[in-house]
Amino acid sequence: MAYVILPNSGESLGFTRPQVRENFLLIQNVFDNNHYDFNAVNAGKHNVIQLPEQTTYPLTPVNEGQLLAREYNSKTELAWRPENTAAADDQYILSGMPIRAAARFNLTGVTSGLKFNINTVTVNGATNYDITFLTQFPIGAASGNYLVIASGCTTTGVAFSCGAVSQVAAGFTLVTNAPAIARSISFIVLGG
Repeated sequence: MAYVILPNSGESLGFTRPQVRENFLLIQNVFDNNHYDFNAVNAGKHNVIQLPEQTTYPLTPVNEGQLLAREYNSKTELAWRPENTAAADDQYILSGMPIRAAARFNLTGVTSGLKFNINTVTVNGATNYDITFLTQFPIGAASGNYLVIASGCTTTGVAFSCGAVSQVAAGFTLVTNAPAIARSISFIVLGG
């Protein structure tokens, strides 16, 4: 079914009623793709956004940016082009540093509150912790190519240092200089 502009020259609107109904049906079917139904509570809003991969970067005019899908490292990724750009390097791949894991835990390795993609936190020595992920990343690769940002806090609010070592796809060791009055350690894992 194709959308038809109606009425044609010399036709009455009543004569084209079946085609008008087909046009409205076509509009409804197209709108139903990625949108809430016309009669739903969220009518007119997107329920998902699909962006076909672009083979080239389109030009962006002044005062307009573009959100698009583009191939990056053999995968379709979300990209952004700022205003008034023409060069191929004037884009930003937005999915390059996703949050892969995060947690907060006490000195005995018990997590509290925030916990994302963490399987275990195990005490290793006096102040070190072995951390394993629920889902390894990059998926299917044996790589520790990710960034761990960690911090610790004492019961008096004084911070102490933390750092990740022995990074592999399955997890890492968090080395700290946690004092006896340490209250919690928090970390976030980016990239991968």
